[in-house]
Amino acid sequence: MKNTGMKDENINNSSQKKLKKTLLFYTMNEIEAVKSIFDKIPINLFDEFFIIDNNSTDGTVEFLEKRGVKIIQQKKPGRTNALIEGIEYASGDIIVNLSSDGNENPEDVPKLLEKLEEGYDMVTASRFLPESKVDVEDDKFRFRVFGNKLAAALVNLCWGTNITDTTNALRGFTKSFYKKAKLDTFGYTENFQLSIRCGKLKAKIAEVPTEELPRIGGVVKAKTTPVMIDMFKVFLNELKIGNNF
Repeated sequence: MKNTGMKDENINNSSQKKLKKTLLFYTMNEIEAVKSIFDKIPINLFDEFFIIDNNSTDGTVEFLEKRGVKIIQQKKPGRTNALIEGIEYASGDIIVNLSSDGNENPEDVPKLLEKLEEGYDMVTASRFLPESKVDVEDDKFRFRVFGNKLAAALVNLCWGTNITDTTNALRGFTKSFYKKAKLDTFGYTENFQLSIRCGKLKAKIAEVPTEELPRIGGVVKAKTTPVMIDMFKVFLNELKIGNNF
């Protein structure tokens, strides 16, 4: 009888520890890419899946509605606001983000989940690990590559992390870490701030290699120079405020 009771207790504990998982898919006039990658998204691995759309007018919404996908329209523009608003709706203990422009490979999503289920607070698909590959189709002079590597070096130097990619949007994190990080930035700097606050909070972080794929249709929304300027502003402010956030 004691052995049976112990087995039942272990089963109950195991079920209590199961983490609910949410996949957020971000769209803004990316119909060509959405059509190309949608069937490759491992929705079956998640308890919850929905779209955060920024007022698409190219048929993206209609395409997704036909597939019965829940769509949330952003109240405020910008990728940072998309993430903040998406988290408000998400019920998962684990959140994974996937963009819709084709740069991010949906086949990397299970690798992120695996690490998060091991107990990491945040896991990033890095474009700069030895096994990784970064798309330079729209970065002939490697300005974006240089800026990303410089950003990682500064974050590592100032906050004691060992990160190779501070900005890639293909990443996942626990909701508990997100709440502690208190994201309050702007524009396209949300992942940069989350990376910095990982260091400040001494969070358990990991990276998995990824191959950044060429964009499929659409237009580039995050222009390199303005984004780098915004990141520099965020960096200086994070230095200024220290752990007071």
